[in-house]
Amino acid sequence: VVDNASFACVAYIADVDLEIVWSPLPSNAMVIRDNLIFTGVGVEDAGVYTCSVTSTLGGGGSGIGQATATLIVNEPVLVGPSLSVGSPLVLVMTGFSFSLVCTASGNPAPRSRCTVPTGDFWTRFCRPREPFSRMRLILSN
Repeated sequence: VVDNASFACVAYIADVDLEIVWSPLPSNAMVIRDNLIFTGVGVEDAGVYTCSVTSTLGGGGSGIGQATATLIVNEPVLVGPSLSVGSPLVLVMTGFSFSLVCTASGNPAPRSRCTVPTGDFWTRFCRPREPFSRMRLILSN
């Protein structure tokens, strides 16, 4: 799961133009209307971000204040794949297709592939070639 995050920086002084700058500014973040917006937050984005406010009054750009925000990113919990099979034994006539209902879960979501033995190799075509063929369902994440 890829998450987004944002921080708002709000400053106001009557009749004074203010400039708000966020730092650091990572490559997956942008500033929109003084908000620091992250897309696709990763563990590497965790840290302290500073909002600096300056005034353009008098042409010198005087500093008014700063505030910090801390981004905490929790690493995802990895769970190995698990499989639940509706019926582990399916009888099918040679050359016919069949359905095997399986439910797989894990984090990240598991990918599956089905293989059957043909001589010394396992092929990806899950169609029994002879009675009582063996089949292998492989899950990986």
